[in-house]
Amino acid sequence: MKKFSMRVVLIISVLFIALGNANVSIAQERDTTNKLPEEELGSLDTSDVITEGVPQEKPAEAENLEEIPTTDELMQNPNVLERSVADSDDSDLTVVSSGAYWTLYYNSANGEYSLRMFGNVPSSRPTAWNNYLKRIKHIEIEEATLTGDFVGYFGWFIGLKGVRIEGSDLSGVTSFQQAFSNSSLEKVIIKNNYYSNSQSLTNTKQMFFMAKNLSELDLSGLNTSFVTTMERMFEGCENLKILNLSNFDFDTSSVINMDYMFADCTNLEELDVSKFDTSSVTFMQMMFQYCKSLEKLNLSSFDTSSVTRMNSMFEGCTSFEELDLSSFDTSSVGNMQTMFQGCTNLKVLYLDKFDDNITTNKNNMFGNTPLLSYLRFSHRFTKLENIGLENTNWYDEKNWVQFSNITQLQTYNKQQSEPTGYRKGAFFSLTMDAMGGEFEDAEEQKVQNKVSGEYWEEIVPVKEDYYFDGWYLDQNFTNKFDFSLPAAVSTTIYAKWVENYTVIIPASISLNEASELKVEGINRGGKTLSVGLNYGKTTISESNKLTLSNTADTTVQCLAPLSWDGSETNPKNAILTLAPGSEITEGDAVMAIEAPENIQAGKYTGNLVFSVNYE
Repeated sequence: MKKFSMRVVLIISVLFIALGNANVSIAQERDTTNKLPEEELGSLDTSDVITEGVPQEKPAEAENLEEIPTTDELMQNPNVLERSVADSDDSDLTVVSSGAYWTLYYNSANGEYSLRMFGNVPSSRPTAWNNYLKRIKHIEIEEATLTGDFVGYFGWFIGLKGVRIEGSDLSGVTSFQQAFSNSSLEKVIIKNNYYSNSQSLTNTKQMFFMAKNLSELDLSGLNTSFVTTMERMFEGCENLKILNLSNFDFDTSSVINMDYMFADCTNLEELDVSKFDTSSVTFMQMMFQYCKSLEKLNLSSFDTSSVTRMNSMFEGCTSFEELDLSSFDTSSVGNMQTMFQGCTNLKVLYLDKFDDNITTNKNNMFGNTPLLSYLRFSHRFTKLENIGLENTNWYDEKNWVQFSNITQLQTYNKQQSEPTGYRKGAFFSLTMDAMGGEFEDAEEQKVQNKVSGEYWEEIVPVKEDYYFDGWYLDQNFTNKFDFSLPAAVSTTIYAKWVENYTVIIPASISLNEASELKVEGINRGGKTLSVGLNYGKTTISESNKLTLSNTADTTVQCLAPLSWDGSETNPKNAILTLAPGSEITEGDAVMAIEAPENIQAGKYTGNLVFSVNYE
């Protein structure tokens, strides 16, 4: 069998022996245990808080509180002023005691005491409250003017559940340090307040420190534009789940210290700090430490150019999977120790502007981050050894450069001129050799890179007048490549090509044994394949009779009639025609050859010449 190409001339010899019959022969893919770094332990000194009169566990007065009078005792005690509440329709409320700017109520329905303040409210506490510090559940400050330093103010009320400050002038408040540091508080509302003069609040340090039961917080009426320290402001608010500090003017433009600001808010699920102005901040150590429930955090607005310490800033944030700190300028940061330690679910981290030129401590910066598999950082972030990064295979995801250890990665990164993304692991390469063909980009070779478990892309090259017959692992085309298997090794594969068409015609035929000739064709391309007789090179009459000559005497000749489908109406029609299709097209046709009659005995031969057209 033979294969023939476009406009190939096929010559077939026809043999006939005149012995009364004819003869023809035929020719083809935190582990810090909640410990602070030793150099920071001094920040836990609370002696200044005690000096300022901030309660630690409970106030000294509360140690010797008198028994709270029962309802019957109140009714029988002539020294207790009892009257209906003038500004309330609630018949269950009675006035227990009052002063120049306050009224104490008792609710007979639930046995709770509440305190309402109004007028000019100083930061001092009257001794008349001492007997009720354990019983007062709610405090409302309305239409009041607050003046002074309210350090630890509401912490004295041991059983306090809620505080509301509304419609009041807060311009005279200088400090709210530890003001709401109360483990029993559940709700604090500070809204719709005003400032008649230039406000003087500068300190909100530990304002809600260890308010473990606080679940509702509204600070929309608090002007913080002159506050310089928010250190530990919300630390330990374990029950707080949502905190939006961007839906109102929570001004942080003057803040210098944000250390521990949201530390230990273990159940905080949503935190919006997207409008924070941090241009003056120098301290951010442990700012979000152990915010275990936070899954997302937008810090794109943070200006960190003045920050000097970021140690343990995100330590123990176990729910982060991706953290974008690409806007962080760390050129002034000296301490990044344990910055991301214990972020056990962190997978992707962007540190595009990180600069460790003056950083002296990066110990365990990435300690216990087992899932961290993608890092993008600047060439100015140069010290990668001994910072907790897993000393294993990493690679440049853009240029596909492989590193077997951190030292190699560190050397390579210093040579870069822009932020570079690195992925953990090894990659595999698949080299695709088009074997004379080419890909869309006119290249004869294409290289794919994949990591283990990913799948190779099957790319098909082209070659003029050839049909692509698949990718093979060897140049003998015996082992076909399987694209359904994931990448597991680097290798080279080779393109197999076959002609766009195949025509099969017997090389010879004996009319003594057969009376027809079969023409077969396969069309794999996008053109029409046609096979017919070449009348210019075949000794054939217009009526399709082939001339056979006697081998002993060529002057002795005879005629063998030829016929095929359509030959009677148009003798020059193609014997076989195959139009292109969406898939490979195959077909065949039969040419009948009649044996000559009444001729001289002998051996006769003749040639049929075929033309193959592909256009």
